[in-house]
Amino acid sequence: MARQYTRLANIQRVPNATGVLYTNPSGVKSYIKGFSFYNAGSASGTVAIFNVPDESLATGIPSSGNKITEIVLASTETFLLEFPYPVTLIDQGDSIQGYATTVSDVTVQILGDTDA
Repeated sequence: MARQYTRLANIQRVPNATGVLYTNPSGVKSYIKGFSFYNAGSASGTVAIFNVPDESLATGIPSSGNKITEIVLASTETFLLEFPYPVTLIDQGDSIQGYATTVSDVTVQILGDTDA
């Protein structure tokens, strides 16, 4: 398998109810190196990110047991979260999910690669 060195997902808004930000496709390993968050809003808000294992190849449900981080972002703040070793999504349906308490104001860029 060769590293693809491609974008995992476009920059996207983090939903205010927990939603899927990235789902690992079939036959691929995804390596999540980190996240870049930006709060474009005028108020601070909390962002939570989960590493959710698949449930029989379908998207799983986030819980406190698979939360990666929960941070508070001030208005117009950028925050970079990088891991010393990538979080690896192995199975089809493994996903990165998250929510933000500031509706439509927080964006995220998922940093990483895939093997295919």
